Amino acid sequence: MSSQNRKKILWIAGWYPNRHKPALGNFIKRHAQAASAFHDIYVVHATASDRDEITVQQEGNVTSVIGYFRKINFLPVKYVRWKKAWMNAISKAEEIMGRKPDAVHLHIIIPSGPVASAYAAENAIPFYITEHSTRFQKKLSLWESAILKKTCKNADVVCPVTDQLGQALKQAGIKTEMKVIPNVVNTELFKPSIRTSTGKKKILHVSTLNEQQKNISGMLRAIKKLSEMRNDFEMEIISEYNFSEAACYADSIGLKKELIFFKGLQPIEKVAVAMQKASVFVLFSNEENLPCVLLESVSCGTPVISTNVGGISEWINESCGILITKGDEQALIIALNKVLDNPTEYNPETMHRYIRQNFSPAEIAKQFDALYVGEK
Repeated sequence: MSSQNRKKILWIAGWYPNRHKPALGNFIKRHAQAASAFHDIYVVHATASDRDEITVQQEGNVTSVIGYFRKINFLPVKYVRWKKAWMNAISKAEEIMGRKPDAVHLHIIIPSGPVASAYAAENAIPFYITEHSTRFQKKLSLWESAILKKTCKNADVVCPVTDQLGQALKQAGIKTEMKVIPNVVNTELFKPSIRTSTGKKKILHVSTLNEQQKNISGMLRAIKKLSEMRNDFEMEIISEYNFSEAACYADSIGLKKELIFFKGLQPIEKVAVAMQKASVFVLFSNEENLPCVLLESVSCGTPVISTNVGGISEWINESCGILITKGDEQALIIALNKVLDNPTEYNPETMHRYIRQNFSPAEIAKQFDALYVGEK
């Protein structure tokens, strides 16, 4: 696309990597990087910190503006500071782009929807929404429902990352046009490598370790039972969040420390290497939409075992893994045994090609471009 045809798009991101949470909403950042192939993306985000500050980072055609505001627990003052941080970040983005944007694209409706909706209305520019959250798979509070409906009513198009999430939004009363644009995978980084059989087979898990969502305890219980059946594997768990609670639980049920290894935040390059070396990737969640880690593992040619929740079944099929019922620990054990015992059942190159065709930056960039230029 020529520079004359490039649009300047303001992204208002409710989640985004920042100095306090460097992995928060990293999938939104990857979306921005993909969209920037055809358009100039200006991402703004606001979050609490120890001081008021605005930071700017330029990466290719993506400009990220983070508005930090001083922490306070008193809600009325916190809201004022939060709103001011958003306005200051947006003003800074406008200053950098040298004019008003051509469109506004909101990522994560609650709680930042009113900020994006009001800005788009005030400037009479197109307003798009991408939603990633599992929040809408559950009953909403009155204020959540109000924010959702008011924000989406003013949007031109809502883009859930899965059809299942789109159906949940419709059930919540949203009638706005919807267009699914899934998550993106860096297929140049997440790709198969030459696998050598050295030592034990590796089971990998990467997540926030949020017990309510990820059901870490259930996964660990299944791993414990599996260890009583076979001793040819080890498990690696990677999380950017504190893993002490999960590690303590693993110890309490007798999982040996030489069997399970916990690692903190890792560079994305090291996560890719871990996925390339893994025999299988496991996700035992109670709720999800379309986890990037599943797609990234498949892109590396590593089969996945996941609970069949959210929109996962829309993209994960028998050619790249096994789906099981939520909470079924015995099914997880059976699936693990099957994958570990049949390492040649899955074709890494076929799996990688499938991800490249559907989730590569080039493919997702085309979908964002079609959205912004109004193509159906």
